[in-house]
Amino acid sequence: MDSARYPPSIMICGFARHFARSPLSLPVVTGVFEVLGLVLTTFRIYFRIRIGRFWWEDAWAAIMLLSGAIWMSSQWGLLLTSGSTSIAFAGVYMITFTCIVTWVHVPFCCSNAISHDAGQGV
Repeated sequence: MDSARYPPSIMICGFARHFARSPLSLPVVTGVFEVLGLVLTTFRIYFRIRIGRFWWEDAWAAIMLLSGAIWMSSQWGLLLTSGSTSIAFAGVYMITFTCIVTWVHVPFCCSNAISHDAGQGV
């Protein structure tokens, strides 16, 4: 096994030896966690609508759910295709990843602004 391909922290943990034998297992493991995140977000949105407490944070979660589903689909398309199709998936992957990284911070910024304004006694 080529130890130059992996950082020392991964070599110490022994993950490199496992994933070197089966290179598709890492995308499968991450895919399982991505699907788990999408399922839990869907349950959260359903539950909040059901109890009548759907709010703007939940709307952002719904936008993130849609972006995450598109991102995951483009990730798998990028891994399993080649040629011009792979280039198209790479474009979608980059755009949705940028949107996810940007949009995930919006609810936190708005929550801090709202709680800061509420604490001022305006």
